Amino acid sequence: MSTLCDALFEPESPLDRKDTLIVFDTSWLSYAAATAKAYNQLSFDGKPTGHIFGSMSKILAAFNAYGKRNLAKTELIFVFDEYPEAAYEIFPEYKHGRVKVFDPVPDVKNMVSLFSCHQAFASKTEADHVIGTIVTEYHRSHNIYIISADKDLWQLFGLPNVAITPRLNDPATQAAFEKKFGIKETSGIALHKAIFGDSSDNIPKLQGTLSHKVIKKYIDLSDGTPENLYSLLETRPEEMKQSVYDILATNKEWVHKIYGLTKLQTDTPYSMIDNSLDMSEVSKLQDFLYTYGINKFDNKISNLFY
Repeated sequence: MSTLCDALFEPESPLDRKDTLIVFDTSWLSYAAATAKAYNQLSFDGKPTGHIFGSMSKILAAFNAYGKRNLAKTELIFVFDEYPEAAYEIFPEYKHGRVKVFDPVPDVKNMVSLFSCHQAFASKTEADHVIGTIVTEYHRSHNIYIISADKDLWQLFGLPNVAITPRLNDPATQAAFEKKFGIKETSGIALHKAIFGDSSDNIPKLQGTLSHKVIKKYIDLSDGTPENLYSLLETRPEEMKQSVYDILATNKEWVHKIYGLTKLQTDTPYSMIDNSLDMSEVSKLQDFLYTYGINKFDNKISNLFY
């Protein structure tokens, strides 16, 4: 009975009162702005400003296009990476080799904390797993727009009411997904990466000559897990060369291991900060932007406050 009472009187979440969630992969947003040709040369007072200008431009554009500048019906959620300790335990070379001139994320994090939004993160966990969990939790009740170009998030592709859209009004499509991975089922993305690698995350492909067409066929025939794939391949299919079969068999343990790294988690315990501000706080955001020599957004940022 106490459980029922607790459920009946549980406080309503601020997200429950919204229709639309715009979920930002904050690291991607920050680095995309910092490295974009349109912004990466911008500076003020001896410091780079393109990451701030570009991030704010993207945020306002998404809010305008998908949220109709209506904060009463739209929630902006900024999801942050934390050091993925478990991922590096699985594969110490994970994401090594990425060139970073400077880290733009702290500045962007400071900026978004100055207007009404939610901020989400999970201890020692990458943002994509938190995004996957939020989307899984809310996609039945909200329209959700994911602002990111991270292909790991394409594992969410096809869920009702969900669009993955790194560029304004340019959502990921089934055709783009099939062209990128050569498979038809998004459930196979993690398994595809475990076999064929992913240079963006420094994950190597299996060594040897792989027959892409036949392997991808069996990825699609499987449920996207190594267990099911290897069950289908308990005996060598006639259409699969012995050399290819041997590569898959020899690397079975590796495929399972990397699959554990590449599989998007959708049940990650996460923390979410409700950063509700009113119009009396707008000057703090303006002052922050002024320190970067930016005053272009003065007439637009009022929509980011209650």
